Amino acid sequence: MIGADINFAKASLEKSAELRADLLNFHPGEKGRFNENQLAKVIRRFLPGKMEIGTGFIACSSPGFPRSPQQDIVVYDAIENVPLFHDELVDIFPIEAVYGTVEIKTTLTKAELRKSLVANRKIRDMAAGGKFYRLNVSREIANGQHIAEYITARADVPPRFFLFAYSSETDDLETLKANFIELSLETNAHCHGICVLDKDWFIARNAYDTPEVATVIDTNGFAVFISRLSLALNSMQILQADLERYEQAKIAAAGNAAKTG
Repeated sequence: MIGADINFAKASLEKSAELRADLLNFHPGEKGRFNENQLAKVIRRFLPGKMEIGTGFIACSSPGFPRSPQQDIVVYDAIENVPLFHDELVDIFPIEAVYGTVEIKTTLTKAELRKSLVANRKIRDMAAGGKFYRLNVSREIANGQHIAEYITARADVPPRFFLFAYSSETDDLETLKANFIELSLETNAHCHGICVLDKDWFIARNAYDTPEVATVIDTNGFAVFISRLSLALNSMQILQADLERYEQAKIAAAGNAAKTG
């Protein structure tokens, strides 16, 4: 049943790609949004209810880290957390709430692959700077009376990252793999998988594996992409973000600006 659903999803994406190609009067930005919306609809069908999909930027509370470049698809926790900023067009997410991101390319080129990996490196650096969660606890004060308190727990596991392309500039899977290895080493980023829809390719990289041992799949790549994406996202443990740290960071930044102003 799931396999049939994945095949239907793949066919619907291919059909939407054909429609996009026919609409030659699309502004490039509108083409990109069309692609993002279509893939987001498909991905949502394979995610548990605790996960929601948005688009926008990722922020952290540790000093010295600017917001990430805009992410096409952000899969975030919708149970314990909310965006730091919400708008109809774009959100800002605390890194603690993010399960993973998916970058979308109409045509994957080597330059676009490098750009995506550089953006991922920035998000991984943010995670290394610290993700801080609020754990609510109860403490007895006297005679069976308890008060609610919280403690802060730190983690540094970065969000999962995948790249999805409707097509690729190269018709050779080994060339794409070579570019993936070269640029992964150059940027020190970690992409968990690349899917190329029109060729049904998938390149997979496991946790802690070096890029050189990436696995190439030349058939059923879209199905593997959906399966790998679901497994990777569900491997993330998400708790309630300690939002007080963001307020403290904002106050500190304002104070520093006043001193230098």
